[in-house]
Amino acid sequence: MTSENVEMSGSTWVPSEGVTCHTGKPIPSEFDFFVLPPSEIGRVLSAESSLQISAQPISLLNRLIAAVIVSGVIVAIVWIILFLIKFFVPGLSDIAHPLFFGIVGGSAGLLFGVYAFNAFGFNPSCTYVGDQGIAKIHLKGSRQATPLIDLLKFKDAANLYTGQVKHYKNARYRYTTYSYVWILLNGKNWEMKGSHNSSVNQPFDSHPWYFAKSAESAWSNYLLPYVNEQFAQSGYVEFPMSGDPQGVRVGQGFLEFVLKNGSTQRAEVSEMQEISTEGGLFYFTHPNTNWLSNKGRYLVNYSDIPNAQLFMMCLKNLAGISSFSDISFLK
Repeated sequence: MTSENVEMSGSTWVPSEGVTCHTGKPIPSEFDFFVLPPSEIGRVLSAESSLQISAQPISLLNRLIAAVIVSGVIVAIVWIILFLIKFFVPGLSDIAHPLFFGIVGGSAGLLFGVYAFNAFGFNPSCTYVGDQGIAKIHLKGSRQATPLIDLLKFKDAANLYTGQVKHYKNARYRYTTYSYVWILLNGKNWEMKGSHNSSVNQPFDSHPWYFAKSAESAWSNYLLPYVNEQFAQSGYVEFPMSGDPQGVRVGQGFLEFVLKNGSTQRAEVSEMQEISTEGGLFYFTHPNTNWLSNKGRYLVNYSDIPNAQLFMMCLKNLAGISSFSDISFLK
């Protein structure tokens, strides 16, 4: 991943036919792509911008006025609470000391004031997914500012590791956290991490999760020629993992597990008794399980598999396994 200043201020980009939002939907006409997509990412597949064509920065004076108003409102609310406590709960009058509420009100007012000041700032971004890489671009302060670009060129990356955890409390869904980490050949890894509140993985359209998913799809397609070459040469596609097994190979109608001692164990898909997922794990149940004692199952942790979407594609197209849908950890 690289971060650099680009001298493209004032330039705009118009999406060509076939380019969509990261959700796959058409790009709204009001999107303002204030910086051209970097040529290093190749042909643009999807793009989005948080800036609208008519949008202009709010002046510093107006931001200060907004911050002062918000701070005043918060302080007033705190003092209203103090009055209500004294009036309706006289027994708490000693606890509700004016000095205490002055400190609490002042601190809360300052905190919300700073938040309001920053919230009204000018900090738009646009994101691009290409067939050779991805880019996140930020503009801060004004339209004339020099944009800052974070660029990932697929040729500089080795593998992508993805993870998703659905969080529950008292059997009720709360939220989902996700992680997409590209391991680079040199330098700091490229990461996309966050959360959303959709149990069916359908957050609001502008959510950055869609950017991550679109990038993962582009990365998987980028690797396809290498996968096809490996399959043509070896008869399988290998996905290295940490632990034991150290890797899994997907071939025509079979899976082959590479154990820590260097030996391999092959399992024909036609002989498998059960293929399922649970808690972010693939379970492959097979009669021959002498090499791995886990209730007769081969276990593959989804988050340990590099380029997991590509792994899923190989399972479907090579091994004939297509019963997996939403892979998530539960917590």
